[in-house]
Amino acid sequence: MSGPFTCLWIAMGPAGGWHNWMVTVCAGNSIGKKALVRGAQILCASAVDMLTNPQKIREAQDELHERTKGEPYKCLLPEDHKPPLGINAAVMDK
Repeated sequence: MSGPFTCLWIAMGPAGGWHNWMVTVCAGNSIGKKALVRGAQILCASAVDMLTNPQKIREAQDELHERTKGEPYKCLLPEDHKPPLGINAAVMDK
């Protein structure tokens, strides 16, 4: 599926997978910062588009309805699920 609301990808590291030291280096230096800033600029510009053009919101709603085929979103977590806050507090305190 394509369209104006499909997806946003920003290059931040070398091709070939995301779980390697080269990506870690890129994310932690100026390349990662530039990618983060560019992504923020695109998201902010998109928010301005949404606020100034109600037709875009209707188009996004139509696309969501088409993608979900009218089925409402259902969270996969149980209703009574509590996030494990502080799970690594002992490690972080060291």
